[in-house]
Amino acid sequence: MLNTVLLIPIWMVYLASFWIFVRRRQLSMRLGLNLGIMHMVLVPLTLFAVQGDLPGEPAVMIPAVDWDQHGAAILRILVMVGMYGVVDFVCHMLPSDPPSPPRTGPDLWSSLPKLRPIHLIIAFLFGAITLFVVTGVASGGHWADAKSEFLLSGGTPALLVYNLFIAVRLATLIALAAMYLHDKVTLKWILLCLGLLCAVDLYTSGNRIFTLQALVVIAALLLVRGKWLQFGLLGLATLPLGALMTMFPLIRVYMHRWTGGFALSTATTALGEGYMEAKDFFGAGLGIPEFIIGVTEGININVLIVVVEDFHRSLGMLMGTGILRGFVFWVPRSIWPGKPQNLSVLIGQHLLGGSERGVSMGATIFGEFWANFGLLGFAAIPVLIFIIDRALKKLIKDPTMRMVAAFIYGYSIVRMPISDFTVLFIFVIVLLNLTRLQRKANELPAQ
Repeated sequence: MLNTVLLIPIWMVYLASFWIFVRRRQLSMRLGLNLGIMHMVLVPLTLFAVQGDLPGEPAVMIPAVDWDQHGAAILRILVMVGMYGVVDFVCHMLPSDPPSPPRTGPDLWSSLPKLRPIHLIIAFLFGAITLFVVTGVASGGHWADAKSEFLLSGGTPALLVYNLFIAVRLATLIALAAMYLHDKVTLKWILLCLGLLCAVDLYTSGNRIFTLQALVVIAALLLVRGKWLQFGLLGLATLPLGALMTMFPLIRVYMHRWTGGFALSTATTALGEGYMEAKDFFGAGLGIPEFIIGVTEGININVLIVVVEDFHRSLGMLMGTGILRGFVFWVPRSIWPGKPQNLSVLIGQHLLGGSERGVSMGATIFGEFWANFGLLGFAAIPVLIFIIDRALKKLIKDPTMRMVAAFIYGYSIVRMPISDFTVLFIFVIVLLNLTRLQRKANELPAQ
């Protein structure tokens, strides 16, 4: 009962902060984090409280959880979530930094090749198709197995290539959003362009994260511009898309398993089989709870509860080594056998009983900091956000791209392992500093 009651003031604090952000009409890292926590933590937790349980994933050993039986772990989670929300709300009372003007004069980046957003789009498409082929997915393999095999067999070079593609993908989204804020492109153009890129990415990678990031960025742009009608229409349009994304984890199992060579007809047949499998799996039960679980990655809450209950007892407190990996990812494990492992992989191995399978499972930012620091993790989150935000302001030249990057970083870090985030952080900063938006000399940065 206490846990259910606690949800009410926690929601009030987060919604109050969100409303302040909306009134300011300026993207920021804290806004992204606020939105990400409400979307991927508070919404599934609220569904959990209402229906009393959350189904698991038997195929990957994620257990079902019960609201009453796991009450102690849920209370710890709510304390972490609530304390961060209070700290974030109090930060609104502090004076904010004025927008940083664009930097002028020669610097390190001036002598390097200059990119335009169109170059990022081309690199995005080239990278998606290339990885589609070299990982073996184009030959009819399972997307997750193909990716794991590619990274394990290719070692550090394969990891660098894969992370560079993810960085190009994210930099493309940031650059396109900045173009819209500077009225270089219309809303229709950006919707069409991002729709095409999302379709290519969904099919070639089998991963939904870029599509989710694109939808969140579009929604944020509409809020910043005060386009409430378009924002409402986008919300309605995401309902059928959300239903499709709920079934997508089952569809993608069949998506590339065609026979008789690559052809549109065989690919369409495979997609149809996946859709029918999803319908059979959900049956008449594809209702509001399943929809919410699908669009919020609600299974991460199951994993989060397992981490809070069992991780320290089984693997011990990481004391920051799970975060350290992001700075030493480039060191081959053949040279450093004891190199810290990605936390999401550690969680996967824990749930699979110590298996060496390359299964990674997210536990949200709260699971990450709990595994590293225990309950004091809630105090480390605002410190980390402050450091990352300051680093972005120092390292990204263009103020508009800096603002969009901070927002999408804040949103993405809610579900992304910190070590992966660090690698992505470095690559994206380099790409954005090489990118030019063709802004006029007397044009002010978008607010």
